[in-house]
Amino acid sequence: KHKRIQGAVHLRFTPIKYLELFVAVDSYANSTNLDIQNPKLFQTLGDTTIGVKGLYTVKNLYTVALAVYPRFLNKVGDVGFDWKATSVNIMLAQTFDLKPSTNFPLRIHLNIGWDFNNSAKLVEGREKAMTNAMPEEWRYQQYIMRFERFALNVNRNDYLLVALGFDFTTPWVNPFLEWTLDVPVNRQGFNCLQSGPSAFPDDDSCLDIEGFAAYPMDLTIGFRFQPPPVPGLSFLVAADIGLVGMKTHVRELPANTQYNIYLGASYAFAKKTETEVIEKEIVKEIIKEVVPPPKPRILGKVIDSETLEGIEGAVVTVLDEEGVEILEHNSLVAKPDGSFISYPLQAGTFQLGVKAEWYFDPIDCTVTLEETGDKDLECKLRPMPKLAAINGKVTDTAKGGALANVTLLLSGPDTKSISTDSMGLFKVEVEAGTYKIKGELEGYFTKQIEVEAPAGGSVDVDLQMSKRPKKDLVVIKKKKIAIKKRIQFEFDSAIIKTKSYLIMDAVADVLMNHPEITLVEIQGHTDDKGANNYNLDLSQRRAESVRDYLIASGIDPDRLIAKGYGETVPVAPNVTSKGRAKNRRVEFHILSKDSD
Repeated sequence: KHKRIQGAVHLRFTPIKYLELFVAVDSYANSTNLDIQNPKLFQTLGDTTIGVKGLYTVKNLYTVALAVYPRFLNKVGDVGFDWKATSVNIMLAQTFDLKPSTNFPLRIHLNIGWDFNNSAKLVEGREKAMTNAMPEEWRYQQYIMRFERFALNVNRNDYLLVALGFDFTTPWVNPFLEWTLDVPVNRQGFNCLQSGPSAFPDDDSCLDIEGFAAYPMDLTIGFRFQPPPVPGLSFLVAADIGLVGMKTHVRELPANTQYNIYLGASYAFAKKTETEVIEKEIVKEIIKEVVPPPKPRILGKVIDSETLEGIEGAVVTVLDEEGVEILEHNSLVAKPDGSFISYPLQAGTFQLGVKAEWYFDPIDCTVTLEETGDKDLECKLRPMPKLAAINGKVTDTAKGGALANVTLLLSGPDTKSISTDSMGLFKVEVEAGTYKIKGELEGYFTKQIEVEAPAGGSVDVDLQMSKRPKKDLVVIKKKKIAIKKRIQFEFDSAIIKTKSYLIMDAVADVLMNHPEITLVEIQGHTDDKGANNYNLDLSQRRAESVRDYLIASGIDPDRLIAKGYGETVPVAPNVTSKGRAKNRRVEFHILSKDSD
């Protein structure tokens, strides 16, 4: 476990509008519980960064900035700068502000930069001493441990820096989101692959081997709070979340942290500019033209008399008191919320004719207008029954032949009972909506499906029914629905084999004809071949596949629970093929009945 705590003081100064100067001092301490590491605490005091940034803004919509940041790193184990390790960042920053043009308080930031990194110079002397301390006959280059590289932030590569950020410029709280990726570039010519193994037990890999898995990538989320009583004061709470580079360690780069938490405070001060106020008395002659009052209009709305919702696209015709159409004021079309506004009219009484698909004409939609002032009017339309056609065919599941004289019970917005003809076909016209279609035929299992009949359209139904065997395949016991044949699946799959549809239809028929069984657990079981977790997942998927089949057969989903047990509940020893076959099974356990 490695821990870091870091503190920083930043000072920014803007002497002129398009120039910013910057200085920061960072100090941090790192500790580890790694037994081989000595010392276990690293402290760095006074890493200093200075910088200058020039920026330019276009109409408050787009800002571009170019910044240069030299970094002076503190010596290892001493006070003062190690000038050989001085590094430089060059950054091109862009900001797109959406608020001036769209009034949406969002800013988008895109930064691209380069880090000329010489931090490896900090440990150059120590690594050389470690190498010279090895016996000459098997001496090879030695490197510091990964914790030291992390604590001192040692990087043997440059970085191509890419960052994308978003922040919301609300008055008091500014939430922000930021994604960063550092792409290492080997400007220094470090060849990790030609180096021998390290003497340390936690020797790391090489960047050329690990590739992208070692790149530092982070997602940052945070909030900036700006309390209104103190202008210029703000507080920051944020967290980095490591995405890549946390667990893949290479000699070239410091490890990426799993997370960093930031707490900050800042204060901005700007010199106030004094404004000279000049008072002038202006005398202006105003000639006011008298404008006649506007003519009245009908502010109308066409709504459904049952749902009271607006009817989009309703066509409105304005008629005079005698019912004659006023041609110059027609026709009007209702907006998505059902509203419409008439042309300016003379005072008087008007009738409105309203036409809308699937609606009857209004009984009365009349309004009287005064000389001035608009008038609200609400026209209610009574909906027509929306009809749909259901066309279908009933066939034998096993043989595929048509089944005649099948009784079909339809339940939904309409309730109807029909029968198939000699070709197994049926056709019925019903009110649009969702229907359950139950098929019943002597000698066959009851089968039920659910269909959606669209208004003004039709739906085709293919209902397959399985013939009842001479002997019952399913028996209801006290706490179990026992099946006399195993439900079989495709190999290593949750797909039910066609040969098992008969037993599935038998279970569906029992549940359909015994509504007092209110809750059944469908249990999936496997043998012991394969990994435990895989078997548990396979049994769960098979139980859910059985549940889906029963739901498609018309069983209420609330009556069915699917649960996989894997290999944990065998009914026979897993030592023979017959024993394993018995353990590969699906069971139906009754959890509750109405009588309970």
